[in-house]
Amino acid sequence: MRHLAHPALPGVATASGSPGIIDTATSRAHDLWREGAALGLLVAASTWAWLAIVDAIAGQPFHTFATLGGIAAFTVVHLVLNLVLGVAVVYAVHGAAREPSVAMGLVFGSIMFEVAFAMVTVLLSNMVLGPLAWLEIFAGSMLGTAITLVVVARRHPLLAHLHRAETES
Repeated sequence: MRHLAHPALPGVATASGSPGIIDTATSRAHDLWREGAALGLLVAASTWAWLAIVDAIAGQPFHTFATLGGIAAFTVVHLVLNLVLGVAVVYAVHGAAREPSVAMGLVFGSIMFEVAFAMVTVLLSNMVLGPLAWLEIFAGSMLGTAITLVVVARRHPLLAHLHRAETES
């Protein structure tokens, strides 16, 4: 069975060499939306659980969730943001397969993302969460980044993309 590829991903996992056509039997493992959503869901669930566990150990169950808008609102926003991020990361990794310099951008973007989380952690620790914010927010972000790196590296040759990008520049 064949389907048209995502317009921004022409030629990804093409069947019979036709650009823009994907063979679903071979692309199932690297479908942008499915792979990105699965990654986002895994990271969202893991970091949500991390926050809940840290709050429980600190003796303040669901304090962070209540502080950041309530359990339901926080969970919905957290899930949506992680789903979007999961798709964006997979999109960039697929792009790195075609254009190795995208791999360098992905590394730089990841570093900037963690710097942004450090800044948010500073704000939250000073405004509402106190010093526990570093363990909850920043460490949770690092946990999510580690999970993302492991999951993506298992499915894509990230080091090969980085090496190719380095040799091309």
